[in-house]
Order: sequence, then C-alpha cells, then structure tokens
Amino acid sequence: AEAAEAAAALNASNATGAGVASPTTPVPPVAEVASAAGSKSGAAKADDPMDTILARLAELFAQMENAAASNKVKHLNPKVAVNKIKAENFMFRNTMQQDAHEFASFLINALMEEERALLGVAKRPHVRTPLQRMFRGRTVSKTFCGECDTETCLEQPMLDVNIDVVQNTSLRYCTELFSAYETLTGEDKYRCNACTSPVDARRRVMFKSLPDVLFIQLKRFSYSERVGGFTKRNDRVQFAETMTVQTVDGDARKYVLAG
Repeated sequence: AEAAEAAAALNASNATGAGVASPTTPVPPVAEVASAAGSKSGAAKADDPMDTILARLAELFAQMENAAASNKVKHLNPKVAVNKIKAENFMFRNTMQQDAHEFASFLINALMEEERALLGVAKRPHVRTPLQRMFRGRTVSKTFCGECDTETCLEQPMLDVNIDVVQNTSLRYCTELFSAYETLTGEDKYRCNACTSPVDARRRVMFKSLPDVLFIQLKRFSYSERVGGFTKRNDRVQFAETMTVQTVDGDARKYVLAG
C-alpha cells in the first residue's frame, strides 16, 4: 500500500506514508457522538437514516470493548461496517488493492458529514464538531509580489499534509520543506491584483491551525517522462517518536508518531 493510515493510528513506516497523533486527542466527545449514533441504529434497515458508517463503526467498537471486558470472545466480524462502507463508495466493492490514503480521506470525510447531520448542524458551516476538531486544521498560503511586495493570503481547510520525499533525510526535514518558499516565475508567474499583470512572486504555505490528529502522507509516487508513467521512490525517511509542528502564529503542538 502507498500509505497505511487509520483514523487514530496512522502508518509511519519508511516504506509507505506517515501519520502523527496528538496525545491530547479529545476522544470522549467523539465517543459520545458515536455512541448516540450506534444506540439509535440498532438493527437499522437499509433505508434507515441512522444506518450510517458512523453508527456501524460505533457498534463495532462497542463490541470490541465488550469483548475485551468479557475475555470470552476471541474474534469479531466487521462485515456489517465493511459492507456499509462498500455501499457508500463503489471503489471499495471489489477485491482489488486500494490506496489506503484515499480510503482514510473518504472515511474521515464521510464520518464528519454524518456527524454534522446527527448533531443537526449540517447547514451551519461555522460550527466545528468534535470530529472536525480532531481531524481538520487550516493552512494559510501567503504570496508576495516581486514588483510591489503586496501580500495576498488565502486560508483553506486541511485534512492531511502531502509532503515531498527527499532522499536520506528525516520526516521533520520533509515537513519543514512543506512550508518553504517557492518562486513563481516563467510560465508560473503570479497575477498580482495590485500590478494587474503577471509578475515574479514568492509563495509559502503554512499551518494556520492544527488538528488533534494530523495525517502526513509521503508523496512516494511521481510522474517520469522516461518511463511514461508513475514511479515509486523508496528513499528512506527517518523519524523520531515525537515531532513538534508550529503554526504561522507561533503556536507549537507536539505530536506522537504512530505507525
């Protein structure tokens, strides 16, 4: 798999991708939402509005907790939850190997949408839900005009961070490169609103706010004109047990790498 990421324990292996999780992840609020979904669903029918991925995963985790407490159940069958995921996305209705990063993105987005509907805030975008606080941050892109030095800022929501792989370096180094300046010139010139013309510029993307769980995806695949397709980079990327990430406002957050 190109990346092996799950909702709370993300793959940080050198062969694939990486993920970091904060030790202060607010599990109780999310657990309460999931429990509400699971308790309302029960033996829901296919057309039941409570027959959701969130409810099915809540049931599965409740079964896991009960099994751990009883010490009698040796294994659990996740078929109901898996079938619900397949029903919601045709990409997973086969036996082909799928991209784990795409699966994780789909699953988290689906859970957040279902959570918003469950809490009755689907049409209130300004309300941040427990799952959004856990998984969603924001980035800010700052562009500086090379002619008039005008600064333009653009904030965007962030679910994961895709970083380039640099041979024989560390995850920290690759993450710092994510926020390095890039020069916009030639065919990539920036159209400045103040100059009203294409100009050379500098752009930098930084973290505006950080989630409790931060997904980091190493970009292992790149297009090669020589082979006429995508090739995989197997360069080793070292990482420690923890990593501190800083926002543009100077706030720092320490993450524990999980994999």
